[in-house]
Amino acid sequence: MDQLIPSLVVLVEPFAVAFRKEAFDMFRLMVGAWVVCLGRRTISRVWETTGQSEARNHAAAFRLFSEAAWNWDEVCRILICAIVAHLVPGMRIWVVVDDTLCHKRGAKVAFGGIFLDAVLSTKIRWDAALTTPLSPETTSRRKKGQRLPTPAQILADDGRWPAEDREIDFPKGKRRLRVKVVRDVCWYQAAGPQSVQLILVRDPQGQWRDEALLSTDLSLSPEEIITGYCRRWSVEVAFRESLDCLLHVLKVPHEPDQQDDQDQQRRRRKDRMVC
Repeated sequence: MDQLIPSLVVLVEPFAVAFRKEAFDMFRLMVGAWVVCLGRRTISRVWETTGQSEARNHAAAFRLFSEAAWNWDEVCRILICAIVAHLVPGMRIWVVVDDTLCHKRGAKVAFGGIFLDAVLSTKIRWDAALTTPLSPETTSRRKKGQRLPTPAQILADDGRWPAEDREIDFPKGKRRLRVKVVRDVCWYQAAGPQSVQLILVRDPQGQWRDEALLSTDLSLSPEEIITGYCRRWSVEVAFRESLDCLLHVLKVPHEPDQQDDQDQQRRRRKDRMVC
């Protein structure tokens, strides 16, 4: 099984950028065998389906997953992009992910924040220790720039940081909010020395609580950051509904407890703000 049909070649070739040539040749061979493999698709069975098990040692197939240098994240990214481009071509898609247990930082993490708390994962503490970015010319061992006021102090200081009235389009209608945008600041606790932008939101009508949001993507507009934070709540709702559905299918008795009451109160507060 040395060749793929032309239509499968078109699907597999974009993944070549994530592999070395030798590893990609094995990957392409295994993908084709996996498609036509009968029964349980173990590595050994898929390797036998390639037709090369008599001429080559099966260890080559196992090394593809245990030792070969290829980027699994990049393969998944290419696959997701291909699926989205085929299903919704020409549209912008928001992907909301719960990464509260993923201790990672990076320039492309749009709504970075407190990664250990599912409720606060897209927010910044009101007493966060903000600093200016450290100059590249700094030769000392200093890791942080000059200290800045906390988000709470910045929100209260309209002289140095004036607010702008912005009309935000939410799912259930538009809402006028007072927004402060503070760019090129650092919150070392969450994002290290990387520059981030701080978005402070206040409802002039006083119906919604003040919010302090953080974004590591400096190209996003305040509207995108605010609506992106609102979309984050759909993950919590999906988790709760999935749990309720699972308990119903398994017929496990589930009695409301104090945590349920807190979840319901939190959901109502979120609904009033987001929806």
